[in-house]
Amino acid sequence: MNTVASFGRKRANSLLQQAFSLHQRGQLAEAASLYHEILAQNPKNADALHLLGVLESQRSNSLAGIELIDRAIQIQPDNAVLFFNRGNVLRDLWRFDAALASYDRALAIKPDYVEALQNRGGTLQDLKRFDDALKSYDQALAIKPDYVKALNDRATVLKELGRLDDALASYEGAPTLQPDYAEALNNRGNALQHSIPPITPGALDFSHLQELVGTVAPVILEIGANDGTTTAALLSAFPDCTIYAFEPDPRAIAKFKNRIKDPRAHLFEFAIGVEDGERSFHVSSGSPPGTPSDVAAEYKEGWDLSGSLRAPKSHKQVWPWVKFESTITVPVRRLDTWAREHAITNVDFIWADVQGAEGDLVAGGRVTLAKTRYFYVEYSNDEWYEGQPTLRQLTEMLNNFVVVRRFPMDVLFRNMTL
Repeated sequence: MNTVASFGRKRANSLLQQAFSLHQRGQLAEAASLYHEILAQNPKNADALHLLGVLESQRSNSLAGIELIDRAIQIQPDNAVLFFNRGNVLRDLWRFDAALASYDRALAIKPDYVEALQNRGGTLQDLKRFDDALKSYDQALAIKPDYVKALNDRATVLKELGRLDDALASYEGAPTLQPDYAEALNNRGNALQHSIPPITPGALDFSHLQELVGTVAPVILEIGANDGTTTAALLSAFPDCTIYAFEPDPRAIAKFKNRIKDPRAHLFEFAIGVEDGERSFHVSSGSPPGTPSDVAAEYKEGWDLSGSLRAPKSHKQVWPWVKFESTITVPVRRLDTWAREHAITNVDFIWADVQGAEGDLVAGGRVTLAKTRYFYVEYSNDEWYEGQPTLRQLTEMLNNFVVVRRFPMDVLFRNMTL
């Protein structure tokens, strides 16, 4: 029996090495197959669970990745690397407090874990805890003074704290230690258009939007207008604008009509999608826990902010209080069809909140997007809705656009050809 067990361990180790090699080369499907083969033989192989969890997060299955890494932690609770990668996946899900707790667990096990200190600093930046982030970067640099990424990110925090001279000195230290680092950041030629910058905390500032778009008679499309709250803000920010708003949910449409009476705003009661016709719309309902009574009154017919042409997927786990208990049939138009019918020759700004149907919007609106200067859209690197594209996939679809600014759940693109 000992000989058989020894053979089994050797085979598992050999498969693990093969899988890890494939994983490193980016052959994720092949690597996953081998990880699963190992786990079929031994469901408690912590290395296979951990690496498969990392792989699933790379394939935008972050919730599955967390579950696998948690299973590995149950087997190896003193393994700092497991908590480190758990923190990384949680950070990708914008669960920053949970990510911070995971990095802290990794550091409790291994206090000189510089990568954990670095990513802990980044998470504190995400939480706008800039003083704490600075301390984390300083701890990393005390252990590894030539850690270029920590120097660069430290400089960014110093800039946020208003310490511009210190920030400049920290920025200048990075290329001194690694001469090609500044060039890699700043001179990537055409590849720059597909780069994804780090997350900026908060959301799009309307004063910044005014500077970008200009205030002279802009044409604005608001796709997924809901109850008109954002419409009202756009009307206030752009006095000479024309807004074309789109919304398919009857509950939200009624609220929009009650809220928005301004003749500058024009409402179209259909969804924007990949094909003209009709589609099933997954109606959201429920109520956020602890909602004050005056806010709950706004949603007496149920939560209407998460409905989508796409069926919910991980959304149910991320926000379990949001229910999807029914579907309705709604009219759908391609953005290009609508623009052609209404003789829209240029668009200054699109605000899109289409709950997982971002790829459908782009696929059905390529001609219109080519004439659009700025495009602000929600994104997720986890598949909240079935078939939802990741941010990387969106950038590849929008090959004439560059990311201007990335927020936790939204991204602002600029058309480089206009």
